[in-house]
Amino acid sequence: PLVLLPGWPETWWEFHKIMPALASRYRVIAVDMRGQGGSAKPAGSYDKKTMARDVRELVRHLGYSTVDIIGHDIGAMVAFSFAANHPDATRSVTVIDVAHPNEDLFKIPLLAPPGQPFHLWWFAFNQVHTLPEQLLTGRFRYLVDWLFDTLLVNPAAVDPRTALVT
Repeated sequence: PLVLLPGWPETWWEFHKIMPALASRYRVIAVDMRGQGGSAKPAGSYDKKTMARDVRELVRHLGYSTVDIIGHDIGAMVAFSFAANHPDATRSVTVIDVAHPNEDLFKIPLLAPPGQPFHLWWFAFNQVHTLPEQLLTGRFRYLVDWLFDTLLVNPAAVDPRTALVT
């Protein structure tokens, strides 16, 4: 089995184009972690250790003792936590498009230095308790469109149906 964990603000659907190729070798399990997509949105416990435990419980529920796990962005942080906290359940771990989980994450500048094409302002924004939910409820589409329009190397890679799913 191969577990795929999406990044923010994507859902499991971000993997839909590569899943058929992966399925020729693996039992592919692409999941939305708590708070993403169609998953439950509990009031608390969004730390990576808890989210990794969610994935471990899912893997166990599906009848597997070990898995390969791949995570993108926030999913990579959960995959790393999965491997660190459940080494007996981890055959391999791959992290994609994420900074190393050390103190340098706290040194990301709020404002981009002159000439830098973009910055990770949403890391700080999403740390503010309850404000992102208040500002984005019913308006999340604006943020997703801005992120994709600004950051995608190939905007054509995200078709209109995919953009609606995210």
